[in-house]
Amino acid sequence: MRFARIFALFIVTTFFTGTLAGCTAATNEPFTADAGAIMRQIALENNYLARIHTLQPTSRNPRNPNQPAINEAIGTGILFRNTDGELRIATVNHVLGPTPDTATIWVTFGSGFGKAEIVGRDPAADLALLKVPAWLTEGVEPARFNFSNDLQVGDTVFATGFPFGMENTTFGFITALKERELEDPFPQWLYVTTQAPVNSGNSGGPLLNRNREVVAINESIISTTAGSGMAFSVTAYALGRLLPRLERGGVVEHVQLDFSVRETRDVSPIFYEYYTGKNYPPPEEGVMVYEVFATTSRASFVRPGDLVKEIRFGEKVHVVTTRQAFEEFIFFEVSPNTRGELVLKRGSELLIFQL
Repeated sequence: MRFARIFALFIVTTFFTGTLAGCTAATNEPFTADAGAIMRQIALENNYLARIHTLQPTSRNPRNPNQPAINEAIGTGILFRNTDGELRIATVNHVLGPTPDTATIWVTFGSGFGKAEIVGRDPAADLALLKVPAWLTEGVEPARFNFSNDLQVGDTVFATGFPFGMENTTFGFITALKERELEDPFPQWLYVTTQAPVNSGNSGGPLLNRNREVVAINESIISTTAGSGMAFSVTAYALGRLLPRLERGGVVEHVQLDFSVRETRDVSPIFYEYYTGKNYPPPEEGVMVYEVFATTSRASFVRPGDLVKEIRFGEKVHVVTTRQAFEEFIFFEVSPNTRGELVLKRGSELLIFQL
């Protein structure tokens, strides 16, 4: 179970049973007849919702030393078809507990329930794929995913799932894109921020658009009072990009670079002039090394202020134009232990380094 973390006045919690993460409507917009009609339609169609119940043995039960203690968690999953037409359940990784490989995962559709197997999972993206016996999903219509990357602030969205173990649907709005820059190492652009009311047990449930397509998967909230707050959801776009690697099985791992980048328009004049020795503003737009984290020999050639022009891993080549495109290429396309090259521009000189 992911533990609550305190950031000054903020309490961050994930939608786990036993963790109070309630959220009331955070908008003064009227509850329109249109939204109500869509919610009613979602309620009629959402038999693709899977109720996930994870059981995990831990240390011995202090009340009965002869029996292990059991950690329990509940969450939601979404039945859909992958690109090969196979049925899968998408959810978030943390619903499976801290050590998913030792957990027993029960999935319920309607009145039928059975055990699920993990197909693949990605702790960094907080995503997981499950599969269940075919008989369990007979008569269940899979959800429709929208894997595009065209969400906008102000879009109306609908959150459905099993908060506190009970089915519920609410609505709200996308309030921000790419805004999750807390202490988590996860790329901020994996998420959208909403103020749709969500509660414990919503983790892994769908965030739907007006066309009743899944556009994101509910993941966590920030709350000042463990009441109303901002909800984060992993985008369906991210799931679509990661599906091939999740389908290969096991735990998806990602390349960790030893430096961070920012676009030149986002660096301060003080930073630019200190690290480049040139007058602000930069003569060309691009993506600049901002901070170097490691002191390893691999990172020693990278300096703050370097422009990142191109990166190559195997046959994959990415010409760097924006920070997000660069980070997406690294996160989605590149597997660990792949040899690569980095092309930097320092002053007027182009430098090529082996990765």
